Amino acid sequence: MLRKISASLLFAGLLLWALTVQTHVPLLTLAAILIHEAGHLLAAHLMHMKPSGVSADTVGIRLLFRGVPPSYGKEILLCAAGPAANVFSLLIALPLCQENGGFFLSVSAALAILNLLPIEGFDGGRILHSTLCLWLAPDTADRISQVFSFLFLFVLWCVSVYLLMRTGSELSLFLFSAALFFRIFLQKKAP
Repeated sequence: MLRKISASLLFAGLLLWALTVQTHVPLLTLAAILIHEAGHLLAAHLMHMKPSGVSADTVGIRLLFRGVPPSYGKEILLCAAGPAANVFSLLIALPLCQENGGFFLSVSAALAILNLLPIEGFDGGRILHSTLCLWLAPDTADRISQVFSFLFLFVLWCVSVYLLMRTGSELSLFLFSAALFFRIFLQKKAP
């Protein structure tokens, strides 16, 4: 129930932002996000996987599958497809770059790079976990993934603190990294 409420609030916030900001920034951001998710959907379709639903939270959007979970190899391909779609759209848009095109390129690149970080819940975290599961026991892969998540979240948080102190901006990156840390490491421990 809480997940549905947070997803609804996230969607309402994005919609409100898109409708109230006077520039093309929200639409270009939304386009980059939709391209990313379309990459995942296309990969699922090509691998004959039919999503049973979609889940959204503060970390992002996830495809849900009923029945047998995808193999580790399919999971890796499925996760890599979103960032690959962003890189592909970036390469296509590069020669067409005009006034607002530069922002689209930046958002697409940031979305691809951020999603490839080996943080639990991100595409990169799922790729790391699935890759480790190909060679190691799942519980060992879980522990290694947790260590990588912690290290990369710590680095992301340090960068956000540095930017916050240096420029007085990037509060959103600071709050995002703090929320991720809470969700991944502290919320799981609560009964």
